[in-house]
Amino acid sequence: MGAVDVDLLMGDVLEGIMSSKDELFAAISSGMILWLIQRKRIHALFNFDYQIECYVPEAKRRYGYYSLPILWDGKFVARMDCKAERKKSLLHILHLALEPGLIKTEDFAQALSKELEAFMRFNDCYKLQLHRTTPANFKSELQNTINSLTS
Repeated sequence: MGAVDVDLLMGDVLEGIMSSKDELFAAISSGMILWLIQRKRIHALFNFDYQIECYVPEAKRRYGYYSLPILWDGKFVARMDCKAERKKSLLHILHLALEPGLIKTEDFAQALSKELEAFMRFNDCYKLQLHRTTPANFKSELQNTINSLTS
């Protein structure tokens, strides 16, 4: 498959996933998960190396037990490992790892914060705890954005 074909196919795939370039989509649906298991296809379409790490020994994990990719602005830009503690209505973001090519971190923080509200409701969580980000300095930027939206 030539580069033009991949670009056309990628556009068709993205059109089906996102309705506007400003929307953020966390790949959490089971259909998307099955698609993401096709690592070679994801790499060919998006130049994104993804592996779900629940089957990787803990000492070898880079992103987290159930880290899932985040698609934003037509690219996979981050990976997020979350855990819902439903008895406490608390969503833990155990690790949010930004991809090296993500430049518009402020815009991404805004988009992610808005989507996290819906994700929290979906998980019956009303509180959020952000544990760790990579790079580490993004944690304060995201926390400030989340705080400004929830206050």
